[in-house]
Amino acid sequence: MKNLHKIEIKQLPIGSLNNRSYKHLPIDLVNDLARELVKEYSNPDFYKWYCGVIYQFSPNKVHEWRVRAKDGDTPAKLFSKYVKDARQYKDKRVF
Repeated sequence: MKNLHKIEIKQLPIGSLNNRSYKHLPIDLVNDLARELVKEYSNPDFYKWYCGVIYQFSPNKVHEWRVRAKDGDTPAKLFSKYVKDARQYKDKRVF
């Protein structure tokens, strides 16, 4: 009897899974969240950096880090540390 059910496995290009980003987000959502971070941490020079972080990791993750950073002595530095650690982890992941 012939096997009528074939499963086709599509191979993904190397690095396609760890380069996931959230570039489909509405620009207003990203701008509003970045402005909130600028206001909360009092560093307007980091506006573009915050936008990049939001696109790279998602608004939910940024909000999680923001809440966790409030407990620190310097929340802006702690937030930046969370981002740096996440980027290093993302670079080291192997699929």
